[in-house]
Amino acid sequence: MELNVIKAISDKFTKEEFLEGDPHIFLKGDHEVMFSAAHAVSQIRNGRYKKSETYTGVLAKLLNSYARYPAIVKTRNLFDDANYDPESFYRQELIDFIKVSKIQCLIDLHIMKPSNHYDIEMATGNGVNIQGQWWIINEINGIARGNGIEKIATDENFFALNPNCIAADISKKCGIPAIQMEINWKVISDEKGFTKIYSFLKELDSVFN
Repeated sequence: MELNVIKAISDKFTKEEFLEGDPHIFLKGDHEVMFSAAHAVSQIRNGRYKKSETYTGVLAKLLNSYARYPAIVKTRNLFDDANYDPESFYRQELIDFIKVSKIQCLIDLHIMKPSNHYDIEMATGNGVNIQGQWWIINEINGIARGNGIEKIATDENFFALNPNCIAADISKKCGIPAIQMEINWKVISDEKGFTKIYSFLKELDSVFN
């Protein structure tokens, strides 16, 4: 994946230049694993500005364009945080969509600080958000390692225990496994690392096939 392409898409999220959708877009796909990128644009949490995690939006767009994964992507800051606020238009529309679709698993993408020890970390609400189906995590770990991702954690720094988290809310109201996946900026910020993460995510449909 070429860095200039990645940065060009990233800049569109930073500038909120996507005209489709209001204030998020659904990207239709063919798989039963779906991606969410609610922090692709900046957010406001408890009145405080939070920087965008634009590369989550880039991943979701590319996974849809080239691998036909369904996705929902935030495209505009409405002074909210879909992964925190008690009420969320983004979450409610996602819930409504999943309830009438064949989606079996949601992966909610996030970026963690480069100081974090791990390459990726999966937050499962201590297993609650995956309905205790730990085999899913084992399968994902195997796919990650097969793509050269070795430093993997689950529920160590991130937990997705807040009921207003996307993963927790979707899991409870839609009855499907939902995982908050944190990706280290140190890994994803260069061309080689981004390609590694993209290739890993592209194989996640095999978990349920």
